[in-house]
Amino acid sequence: MINPPLRTSGNVLFLILIAVALFAALAYAVTTSNRSSGQGISYEKANANAAAIIQYSTALRAAIMKLRASGNCTENSLDFGNVNFKAQDDSPLNIANPSAPSNQSCHIYSAVGGNMVAVIAPVASLVLPYAGSWYAGHTAIRVGQIKGIGTDGVAGLASANDLFAQVNGINRETCRAINNILGIPNPGGEPPIWTVTGSSTRYLSGSFNSTYIGEFGDATPSGQPQFCIQGAAGSSTYFSVLIER
Repeated sequence: MINPPLRTSGNVLFLILIAVALFAALAYAVTTSNRSSGQGISYEKANANAAAIIQYSTALRAAIMKLRASGNCTENSLDFGNVNFKAQDDSPLNIANPSAPSNQSCHIYSAVGGNMVAVIAPVASLVLPYAGSWYAGHTAIRVGQIKGIGTDGVAGLASANDLFAQVNGINRETCRAINNILGIPNPGGEPPIWTVTGSSTRYLSGSFNSTYIGEFGDATPSGQPQFCIQGAAGSSTYFSVLIER
């Protein structure tokens, strides 16, 4: 008696179809996760995002300290110009400093200077779409007076202004995680609200002139060099002081 042929081809085709379906489902899940921009992300993911953001600003501060310690760069000759960090109109967020040496020895994002790479914050840490003046997750280098850092003086007094990095469009989960890592309270489980007077300006031509004064609310300690606060449209904002004055 001749046994009937095994239906292996049908079984293989069925397994292939299942594999394709699983791959498509996985791809959709990953895409959806990326597009959701971190909404409802896990505690572990929020902490990983927060650590990456803090680590980047720490490296940026270290690069600045290195260039200033070399004796060739002053706080007014640093250059943060790059093409990766952009405003919403796609113009450079941090423009070149004409007071910087032409050999790029004081350029933060040059191999002969700070050797930094302009890294955008993790997509899963962001609120997208974001309607701010610059793209979410892009680091802006700003000048202003951070309350409790360095010398607090008269609004707009250049000698009292600080240099800081600012990242907008951070989601609430990542913002809370940033503060938790830094030991900063999140009142009621939410990032603090910051009381701000005046406005900041971007670092331009080594100028520290600004009219920016800010401080945490009563529930949050002031004088923190890094922190995350509630921002507009359900987003949050991360600050990191780079030079205290």
